[in-house]
Amino acid sequence: MKKKFPIILIVIFSIFALLKIAFFYIYIDSVRDNSIKFESIIGALRYSIKPYEENSLKFTFAQLVHSLNNDEVNKSDKDTIDIKNQTDNITDYLYNVKIASNQAISMNNALNKYTKKYLLHDIAKEKTPDMDKEKTIEDAYLDTQEIITNIKWDEKKADIQKLQMQNLKSILSKEDYASLTEIIDTMNSEESYLTASTHQKILSILLKYTDIDSYLILGQLCGKFKILAYYEIENGSIVQKELKAITTDTLSTADDKKYKNLINMQSLLLDVIYPKYFKGFFIFTDEEKGLLAYASDFQNKQRGYLGIDSADFSSGITNDFEKSRFYHSVISELARVILLGNDQVDYSKGNGITDSDNFDIIRIFSKKDSYLMQFYNRFWDDMLYQDSFVSSISTDENATKYFFLRHSREFLNEYVSQDPFRDIIESMARFMLEKKPLEVEQKYQKIRFFYEFSELIDIKQRLALNIKHLEEQ
Repeated sequence: MKKKFPIILIVIFSIFALLKIAFFYIYIDSVRDNSIKFESIIGALRYSIKPYEENSLKFTFAQLVHSLNNDEVNKSDKDTIDIKNQTDNITDYLYNVKIASNQAISMNNALNKYTKKYLLHDIAKEKTPDMDKEKTIEDAYLDTQEIITNIKWDEKKADIQKLQMQNLKSILSKEDYASLTEIIDTMNSEESYLTASTHQKILSILLKYTDIDSYLILGQLCGKFKILAYYEIENGSIVQKELKAITTDTLSTADDKKYKNLINMQSLLLDVIYPKYFKGFFIFTDEEKGLLAYASDFQNKQRGYLGIDSADFSSGITNDFEKSRFYHSVISELARVILLGNDQVDYSKGNGITDSDNFDIIRIFSKKDSYLMQFYNRFWDDMLYQDSFVSSISTDENATKYFFLRHSREFLNEYVSQDPFRDIIESMARFMLEKKPLEVEQKYQKIRFFYEFSELIDIKQRLALNIKHLEEQ
C-alpha cells in the first residue's frame, strides 16, 4: 500500500491539473467576451498557429484574465480618486495601472514567439534607402510622427531655461516661484526633462496664472524648443507681437519674411477654422529632428497658439512631399486640440494633462461620450492596450514591431499602434485629409468613425476647400 501511495498522489495531482487546464479552456470558450478578447489580442496569428499552439495561448490568456479579475486595478478608483491638484495621486494611480503582471509578460512573450515563427516572413527584407526614389505621401505622414524621446541638454537650452525663470520671477508669487525653482533644480539634476510627473508639477503652478501661456513656457523650461517669434492676424495682416513672460530674439529681415510666409500658409490652410481654436501663431525650433508643429494651451477655456518649426520647412513649401508633411503636421495638431478641448475633457478634476499626450492620464479626465472614449471602446480594450504597453517596455527591441505585425490590419502604422491617443489623432488627421476609405480592415473603420460627427465633417469639408485653394496658387 505504501508503494502505491505516491502513485495515487501523482494520479490525483494529474487529474487536478487536467481539470484546471480544462476549466481554463472552457472559461475562454464559454464566455463570449473573453473569446472575443482572445481573438483580438492574438490578431493575425489566428490564421497561422496550429491548434495545440492556440490551446497553449488560451491557457496563458486564461491565467491573465483570472489574474486581472482578482487583481484588477480598481477601476472605481479612477472615478473616486481625488485628482484635483494631486500629482502624487495621479502618478501612483498610473504606476498601478501600468504594472505589467507576470501573466501579461508571459502572454506577450508567447505571442512574440509565434509572431516570429509565422509572421516575420510578411516583412520585406530591409533595403538600403533609394535616395533617388520619390517620397510618397505615406513617407510624409510618417515623417511628422517623429517624437522626442530624450532631451540633449546643452548650454543654449540652459540659457533659455534661465531666462524663462527670470521672466517668471516678477509674475509668480514668492511661494510659487520657490516651488517652481525646486522642481526645476530637481529636474535638471535628474535629467527628467520629459517625465510626465515633472510636467504635471510645473503645470500645477503655471496654470494658476491665466494671463501666461503655460505650455509654451513649459516647453522652454524643459528644453523641448525655443520660441523665435509670435504673430497674430489683424485685419488680414500678419503682425508680430510679444507673449507675456516669453522673450524672443530680434529678427533679421530674411527670417521675418520666412516666418510670415509659414504663418500665412497655416492661416490659409485653417482659414475660418483657426479663430475658434487659436489666438495666434508662433515659430519655434528644437534644433534637431523632432517636433514639426506644436499646439498649446488647450485646457484653460481660452484659445491657444499654433506653432511650426521653421527649420523643418522651406519658406515656400513647394514640393509635394513637403506640402503633405506640412498639411499632416498642422492638422494633426488641430486634431489634438479638438480631442483635448473642454467639451471633451473635464478639466475641473485638476491639471493632470501635460503636453506628453499620455493616454492613461487623458483617460482619467475624458468625458464618457468624448471622441476618444467612444473610439477606445469601439476599437481597443484594456487587454489589447496592456499588450501594447508590455510591448513598449519589453527587453526585446523588436517587441513593438511584433505587436504591429499581429495587428497590421488594425493600425495605420507601427507608431500609432503603441497608444490609443496616437491612434485617434492619426485616424482623425487621415479623416480630415483623405477621401472616405472603402476598405473593410479596422484601420479604415477608424477613419470612417469620424463621419458619425457632423461637426467634424464640416471641418473636413472646409479643409478640403482650403487645400484646393492653396494648390491652385
